[in-house]
Amino acid sequence: IGWFVAVAAASLLIFVFIATGMLDAESNTGGNWIAVAMAIGFAVGGAYLGLMVGVAPMIHGVLLGLVSIVVWALLNALVSVLWPDFQWTALTGPLTVNVILVQIVSAVIGARFGYRKAVSDV
Repeated sequence: IGWFVAVAAASLLIFVFIATGMLDAESNTGGNWIAVAMAIGFAVGGAYLGLMVGVAPMIHGVLLGLVSIVVWALLNALVSVLWPDFQWTALTGPLTVNVILVQIVSAVIGARFGYRKAVSDV
């Protein structure tokens, strides 16, 4: 559930960036804003996960980020089977790796924050 919370928060931020004009939905630019949205979204998802689980924030934060790799691989396999001519243009390979690393680091920081909050309330 933490991954869904993270993706929902990141998606909300991307919609806000598009609505405020900071990110253009029609162009292939804006990778920095996408990385910012992912960082904040996965920090929120990690905090939720750390708060709910209350143990091993580092492991749960890394696993939260690694779920994105599994989903990305499955999505790429599905898209390449259904639409062989489709190409990812907005997210290049290096940007994708950077965004996933940002997700992992942000999820660990958020999980650590949520863990500290859960432990301090006990």
